[in-house]
Amino acid sequence: EIDHAKNYLSIVQKKGCSGMTVTVDSGVNIHAVYCPQFILQPIVENAVKYNQREELAIRMDIRNSGEQIRICVFNNGIPITAEVLEELERKLAADSTEFLEVKETYKNGIGLINVNTRLRYFYGDGCGIRIQNVPDGVKVILTVKQGGGVRRGDESSDC
Repeated sequence: EIDHAKNYLSIVQKKGCSGMTVTVDSGVNIHAVYCPQFILQPIVENAVKYNQREELAIRMDIRNSGEQIRICVFNNGIPITAEVLEELERKLAADSTEFLEVKETYKNGIGLINVNTRLRYFYGDGCGIRIQNVPDGVKVILTVKQGGGVRRGDESSDC
């Protein structure tokens, strides 16, 4: 998953967005984390898409937290307005079975909702996405279970 995100950023840089740095700090063996495909790329894409700074810095921090693993994706972008953050939180808190209805209602935030729904479906309760404004930008926290979730079909891969 980290490679997918880095490949995406490489493409963006080649298209002319050169003022970008990416760092990954992991306190866990990231190759042992089993997760659905394309959970990081939409988060990184949003950091690039909504960036209003000349120099974009993205940092991925992966840590154990009890029986869970927390993947924090920080970016130094402009914080999300309170109104937009509240709307995103409401969408993310919706029951995952409501995804199709939410998708029809909203044109923005679908990537985040899709990732959140897939994480909740794959790992169960207590897993998914949270978004926070932090003093130096925005932090997206993905929570997954150690040891993986229920493996269904071809929708998963090693991170």
